[in-house]
Amino acid sequence: MTCSSVLSPSIRPRSHFHVHRGRLLMAFCLTAVLSLSVHAVMLQAFDVPYPSAQISSPLPDMVNNAIAVWVAIWLFAHMRRTWPHRSRSVHAGIVFLLLCGLNETLRGWFMNGYCTSTRGWLFFAIMAVPAMLFYAATAVAAALVERFAKPRRMFHCAALAVSVLIGLVAFPLVSWGKGTVFAVFGEMVSGGGWCQLPYGINVLAPAYLTFVEPAFACLICCALASPSLCKNGAGRVAQFTLLTLALKKQLLMALFYAVYTPLPFGAALLSMGQFSLEAAVLGAATALGWAYARNGIPTTKPASSGVAPAP
Repeated sequence: MTCSSVLSPSIRPRSHFHVHRGRLLMAFCLTAVLSLSVHAVMLQAFDVPYPSAQISSPLPDMVNNAIAVWVAIWLFAHMRRTWPHRSRSVHAGIVFLLLCGLNETLRGWFMNGYCTSTRGWLFFAIMAVPAMLFYAATAVAAALVERFAKPRRMFHCAALAVSVLIGLVAFPLVSWGKGTVFAVFGEMVSGGGWCQLPYGINVLAPAYLTFVEPAFACLICCALASPSLCKNGAGRVAQFTLLTLALKKQLLMALFYAVYTPLPFGAALLSMGQFSLEAAVLGAATALGWAYARNGIPTTKPASSGVAPAP
């Protein structure tokens, strides 16, 4: 009989979330500041250009969307094992909120509105809707795959097929939605924005404060995923860093940006790479912070809920 089989199902998931709260709060604050500082320092101190050039191919978005969907399905399936007594609709809602948070939906709306005009708040709220519909579709797809693709091989095949399908369909639909919004409401931000480099405290302060959104989403993601990650410390950090990059659609973005923009390869790689590095630091620091907050607390294996093993 294994250790997990003698534990009460109601205790197993709860014991996993036991942490030293003081350690967790300290690690969370350091993670948020350190992660955003990567982008801020590269942008302001080293004059790395902001990635504003247009990508000439739909391939990068399609691939990054497909990877994000696949990892979201993986996360959903493991969430069902770690937290089996909640409904699939609850888990789907959590995946949706995590995708919105990791991709800075509220933060992007606030900072873009803050840096433009009063009508900019409404414009950027509407502009966020197409991406949020993609996140909602991803969460629903994850629930359906986990529900109906029970055998291991079927689960893998279904996850791959659904990821590719959503990746192919999402790009034209999201692009069309944003284009339509801009065509109808674009005059709301026709004057441009007032936030200009070098940023002062009036821009940096709200930028750091609102970074709580992706940092908190990353922390929750780590708490839910960590029981199913590698038990080795370095391997666990590496796995969660890759998971964070994938869900933030930054896993291959720097390379794609360097290939599919007219900028010199090195300059383009650094330009988008500042956001990829920010995401990597966010994932790695969150994993290390969670391990630090859990240090000395007994660990348990995730409960079995009868779902197919995730990839």
